This record gives sequence, C-alpha cells and structure tokens, in this order.
Amino acid sequence: MAGKSPRGNTKKEAKLSIKDKRAQKREKLEDTGFIKPRKGH
Repeated sequence: MAGKSPRGNTKKEAKLSIKDKRAQKREKLEDTGFIKPRKGH
C-alpha cells in the first residue's frame, strides 16, 4: 500500500499531523482551564 502511492500517504499523514496538533492545542487549553476564550477566535 505505502509503495503504491507514497505521495498520497504523505498527504494523509500531514493532514493527520495537523489534526493531531490542533487536538493537542485544544487539550492544552482545556488543561489551563480555558482562560477567557478570545472573541472570534
């Protein structure tokens, strides 16, 4: 599978990475206790 289309795999991995990063940021925010969420953010 990976050898068939490495380009597609990298794209999927990159997307996952971005999602993972967002999830981590959200977790960190919740950990700090969600300090006054900025308007429109």
